[in-house]
Amino acid sequence: MHLPAIECRTRQGPGAAAALVLALVAALAVLVGQATPAAAQAAPPRDDSVDEPVIMIHGFHERPYLGDPVPWGYDCADWWKAARGAMTAQGWTGELRTYGYYQSDENCDWYYTNDTPDEAKQARLGDRNTPLTDVAQDLAWKIYRSYSSKGKSVDVMAHSMGGLVIRSALTEVSKGNPWFPPHLYVEDVVTYGTPHAGTTVSALCGNRFNRFNQCDEMQVNSAFLQNQIQNPQGAHGTDWTLFGSDFDYFVPARSATGMEADHKVIYDRSARINHQSLHAITDGTYGMRYINTPNARWTHDDTGAAPVRAGTNSLYWHKAW
Repeated sequence: MHLPAIECRTRQGPGAAAALVLALVAALAVLVGQATPAAAQAAPPRDDSVDEPVIMIHGFHERPYLGDPVPWGYDCADWWKAARGAMTAQGWTGELRTYGYYQSDENCDWYYTNDTPDEAKQARLGDRNTPLTDVAQDLAWKIYRSYSSKGKSVDVMAHSMGGLVIRSALTEVSKGNPWFPPHLYVEDVVTYGTPHAGTTVSALCGNRFNRFNQCDEMQVNSAFLQNQIQNPQGAHGTDWTLFGSDFDYFVPARSATGMEADHKVIYDRSARINHQSLHAITDGTYGMRYINTPNARWTHDDTGAAPVRAGTNSLYWHKAW
């Protein structure tokens, strides 16, 4: 599959009596402190753009399996270095902002801080027992305060469990959860190796004396996964592209593409793209099969684009692909 290169392309009003009543009601509202709130920011346009901010979210940290629930953590700058470098070289001009949700993460632009609207910003928090919905809530408010509340949209690029974080954020906002923001403008989402349909490998992390909540939430048919909306949408629409690999032994390709989405890509086993490299391979051509609408047939291509290149193009096109 040769993906396209990014391109830098009358009704009469109320009568007098009714108008007087409305004026009195408005005046009374002001007196009791209940004036109508200001109108929300208009939704931003959905367009094909290289200046869209991109939020990059890492996945579960699998080592060490036992002991302290706080893992060694991610160096966000290093984890996303290849993708950020390639996207910039390919002409992406929007800011590339990383999000970490373990207290031992470092060099991230945003951290999980339990940053809800009625709480002051707290010290960095988060470990593998932190419910994904809590992480999603924190991320949702950060996106809302920095972008959505100002009428700006973002894209998201997520690896592994990170894709469940943004899926949960959009799910809860779509359901009207009062602990989440009123709306989010997330135009495109790319997920690499995300266990949308769960993974049996998560049963191996921890043991019967020390299970991690995040592992349990990634189990097939977990309560968390059953609560997720298929193809959750932001307030002005969200275009999802799901990437998987037949060489991924942590998240099978059928799970990585196991959510309703218009665009899905699965790399051949012979491409030898494993779980830990899906988000970092930036060039070359690889055998893959892809699908562009839920009702279309899978198409095979021996010269498919590298995951980061294909993902970048997916973020660029807001509906076409």
